[in-house]
Amino acid sequence: MLRLLNLPCNKPMKVGFLINPYAGTGISNQKNVINQIIRFFPKAEFVTSNGLLGFNWLPKNKVTEIVEIDYMNTREDTVSVIQKILDRTIDLLLIVGGDGTLADVARAVYVKQSQIRIIGIGLGSANVGDLISIRKDVLEKSEIILYPRKVNALAASYEGKLVGFSFNDIVIGNTIVTTVNGRTTQIDIMKKNKGVIVEKKPQPIGRKDTYIKIIDRKKKELMIKDCTFGSIVASKVDKRYIGKAITGALNEISCKSIPAAISVIDKPVIMPSVTKDEYLRMEPFTTMTASIPKESKVIIGNVKTGSFLIIDGNPEIKLKKNCTVEIKNIDFQFNTYKACDCA
Repeated sequence: MLRLLNLPCNKPMKVGFLINPYAGTGISNQKNVINQIIRFFPKAEFVTSNGLLGFNWLPKNKVTEIVEIDYMNTREDTVSVIQKILDRTIDLLLIVGGDGTLADVARAVYVKQSQIRIIGIGLGSANVGDLISIRKDVLEKSEIILYPRKVNALAASYEGKLVGFSFNDIVIGNTIVTTVNGRTTQIDIMKKNKGVIVEKKPQPIGRKDTYIKIIDRKKKELMIKDCTFGSIVASKVDKRYIGKAITGALNEISCKSIPAAISVIDKPVIMPSVTKDEYLRMEPFTTMTASIPKESKVIIGNVKTGSFLIIDGNPEIKLKKNCTVEIKNIDFQFNTYKACDCA
């Protein structure tokens, strides 16, 4: 049984549904997951898309409305489906996918300025973003209790144009984490974009003139430059850090209720493909961390050509020479649910 606090599921509901069948371990393992999910919504009527992102996966007698899109076979398909579903009258969105899928859904919700509730079923490689309501292993429980909450995001722009929202982290790098043959590892982004999966260790993204500029609401500037930019990570900061001295600056930032931080690591981010022995032989690496207050914005410039702007695990933009990336907190709040079992 599924209990949604403030929204009982034992009454008839209209549910907007979308699945990313390629999330995590991929399409071959998703049908059983859908069956597990459907049992929690015995009286729901589903509004979904034609084809692979919806109708193909649901019991036909459960679908009352289909929104049609012309598939481009890109992540913009997710945005298009959600925008069309939001034009209908629904009670909530049910999204099956990973952190990246939920970030795409958030972009559509933000454009529509919708306050719809979002339930995210995590099937990705990480599933740590704030829009993940239930992780796959929790689905097997006989009862799941979800409580409502509101979450904020970081917004990333490239050359002045909004790219997307992050509920986990924004990374400047050249590899991403994914699942290959059931094993979590990192792969080459450029080759992935050509349809080839090749494992790769991350490379430094900085040049001599790479910089980070933090501008507060009074137009004061804090500049980070003349250092080794192995990788750059911006992330929300929350109460998980409070009292944990080993997190250093993140603890200080969270204690002062500052919502986000950006870190410069002097080596490429350590990822799963680095073995234990390799890790133990590495020289110590250092991190510089600065806060991102609500009223401020971060400008990152002059990273190596070929680095990528990566939002919640999705490589969004291949960065060019002398380009800039802007990161800031947004005031818009997304409505979601969280299972009591989820961390």
